[in-house]
Amino acid sequence: MPEHFAKHGVEKMLYDVRMGPQAVFHEGVIYAVYPANPDGPEGHPHIREYDVARGSWSDEVQLGTVPHYDHHFAPIVWVDPTEHLHVLYGCHGRNGGTHLRSTTSRSIQEWESVPEVGKSVSYPRVLPLPEGRHLMYSRTFGHLGYWTFRLSEDGNAWTETEPLIDFDQIPKERKDVWACTYQSVAVDAEGTGLHIGFVTFDEQAGVRKRPNPLYGRYVSHYSRHNLYYVHVDIDTRRVTTVDGEELPKPITRSVAERCKLLDTGLRATNPPSVVDDGSGNPMMMLPYAGEASPWEGEHVFVRRENDAWAFTSVASLNNTWSGNWLIPGPDGLNALLTRGEADGELLSYGGGRVERWRSGDGGQTWAKEADWEPCEGLICNNPRPVPTSRGGILDGYYTQFGWEGPNSLAVASGKQLRDNGGYAFLHLEGEWLGL
Repeated sequence: MPEHFAKHGVEKMLYDVRMGPQAVFHEGVIYAVYPANPDGPEGHPHIREYDVARGSWSDEVQLGTVPHYDHHFAPIVWVDPTEHLHVLYGCHGRNGGTHLRSTTSRSIQEWESVPEVGKSVSYPRVLPLPEGRHLMYSRTFGHLGYWTFRLSEDGNAWTETEPLIDFDQIPKERKDVWACTYQSVAVDAEGTGLHIGFVTFDEQAGVRKRPNPLYGRYVSHYSRHNLYYVHVDIDTRRVTTVDGEELPKPITRSVAERCKLLDTGLRATNPPSVVDDGSGNPMMMLPYAGEASPWEGEHVFVRRENDAWAFTSVASLNNTWSGNWLIPGPDGLNALLTRGEADGELLSYGGGRVERWRSGDGGQTWAKEADWEPCEGLICNNPRPVPTSRGGILDGYYTQFGWEGPNSLAVASGKQLRDNGGYAFLHLEGEWLGL
């Protein structure tokens, strides 16, 4: 097994674009959290730190336990203005999870419980804002709940929420009642607003159990479609389209027709990675299934050109759960892409090999620059850069998780859980920075 910094991980040991961060850099140290357990299916929260100057990892610290297996329970981490670490884990549905704070600044050794973030939190994503504030974007309640954000001045106490995007409200036709969304976000260049990219999912009873007419087969949780975009002003909560048209709140399925940028029909999608281009404009990388098969598709780069949405196919994919991440920089665009061969079966939550692709012309053309397969036969997923505690990313450092194939780590229909065989990796310039 190649160099790794943690093992015995569950499915989504390092999560996809909807949640995070699970690694954050602060004052010379990368703090990494992950769910792991060598003795059972539950993924208990752990943390360890990597000293960048010394090139060494600390021992891991277990932060608590979760009551049962649920990959959504994965922990996330952030650093407050007083340099205390915070970890939130165990979040899903009507559950606010467990919120911990380190008792000493910059230390992972001792922790204390602090007030919960909210009564219901799913897919929490914490983003630093200017002047020490933090924003948490998440879903409230279950699949048919609403998406919104909270603010914190100190990383401890968080504001209340109000519905921002809530597809099943104010239904105009029957399927509106069962419409939900899955979302990902990025802070804009000024630090005053959010770019939000999202897809929709039909929760009508029995829909997920019927074959997709396009593919002629049952595709279950691959049944996410379309692509939408809105911008929200963080302090006023004013929601607009990319052209500045104000939208009423909450954004329902009917209202969202005004911010839909791609109608995929029956072709499957998943939440895109979203970034700002440095000038206030959104860019996205969308996993997009093809017409002939749900396990043959493409990573599609989406951006604005001449006041219209433009789309460029970057590279093939074998699953819409195969993760990607966009990284803009002064020398062009980089994209971390998960790719794999189509073998006629769908891994439950995707995976393959991770590659880095680059564009030097604003996304018009792309070329592969690196292949990050830790070892032959290992399946990997959810690559992402390491963010810094106050915004931005740590140049050159990336995380991903992997496991021994050929099957998924996840629960498959009618099958038992596999052993917790996940490994977490930190990568820098061709090296795996493991234990």
